[in-house]
Amino acid sequence: MPKHAKTGKAENEGKPVEPADTTEGAVEPQEQDSTGQLKHRGPRPEDKAFDGDEKERQDGSTEGPDAEDGEDAGLEGGDVPDAGQSMVPADKPDKKAIPAHQKKSRRMRTVLIIAIVILVVLIGVLGFLVYQMVFVISGDVAVQQTTAQQNLGTNALGGDSTKDAGTTTSKKTDVPQLTGLIGKTLDESVASLAHGATVVASAPVSTEGSPVRTEVKISLTDEPGDTRSGTPTVYLGLNEEGKVVSAGYSAATSSLGYGALSFADAVTNEHIIEKTLANAGLTVPEGTVVLPADKSAYITYASDGTTKVTENCSFSGSAPGANGATYQWSAVLRYDYTTANSTGILSDTIRQIYVYVNA
Repeated sequence: MPKHAKTGKAENEGKPVEPADTTEGAVEPQEQDSTGQLKHRGPRPEDKAFDGDEKERQDGSTEGPDAEDGEDAGLEGGDVPDAGQSMVPADKPDKKAIPAHQKKSRRMRTVLIIAIVILVVLIGVLGFLVYQMVFVISGDVAVQQTTAQQNLGTNALGGDSTKDAGTTTSKKTDVPQLTGLIGKTLDESVASLAHGATVVASAPVSTEGSPVRTEVKISLTDEPGDTRSGTPTVYLGLNEEGKVVSAGYSAATSSLGYGALSFADAVTNEHIIEKTLANAGLTVPEGTVVLPADKSAYITYASDGTTKVTENCSFSGSAPGANGATYQWSAVLRYDYTTANSTGILSDTIRQIYVYVNA
């Protein structure tokens, strides 16, 4: 055996060490200690990293995209792991994964929001319906009350139906010629009136300044009438000689052909007073009769201050008759809503007209 093998010294002991070849694939020479033996050197970090990567690829313990993300995260910012540090990062939790209880909570919130929206809509609809019921119905009641107070009943006496305001019903009776009764006796007047004229009342009177000494009430029984307004009636005033010096007539306005007219409409537009006086034998131009400007002068209200109880207005004047003589006349139009207000039936309104002719 060669001598250098026994001593363990390198064959090239004492010779200068040649510089290492830096070309790719060259083996880097190892350092020697003072005895000429090679120094043992630990693994380099890059060798461990290479070995670790190779082992991971062989074992398949790290999947592609996640392993790459972890490696990039571990080396980000230029950090170099220690020699004993593994290059494989710990598994990270999936940021997109949502726990089951959170998903359930989200679903519950969604359901609650939808339920609240539906509830709000239902409350709005309910409020609108309540508004309609309260205000619309109350408005209808107010209109009905106003109509009951201001309009005539819808049913003519005797059962004939009436039409709306501004129209007329069929005429049932004629106004007698009152001017023709002036100067006649009671018997002559009854015979002239006909239509079942019957004396139903007679009473002496004594009024200072008036020539009338006896008042006589005559009912025209052949004329249609009802229990509310009665039958058309004639009123005679006799002087001391038993002659007629005053003659009057009353009837339901419906019996004269007037339909469901308001009080003001009957006076102002239909000229009910002028027309009735004309039938009684006087010439009174239409427009002669007007209502007072102050309604309180002819309207009576209930305690509430708005419900009409009666509308009653008197008119008077002078006018020539058919015979050329001038007569003093007076008239009263009266609407009584007492019964209609209590029953709520417009046809229960009592509406009558009175006309008088004095010599």
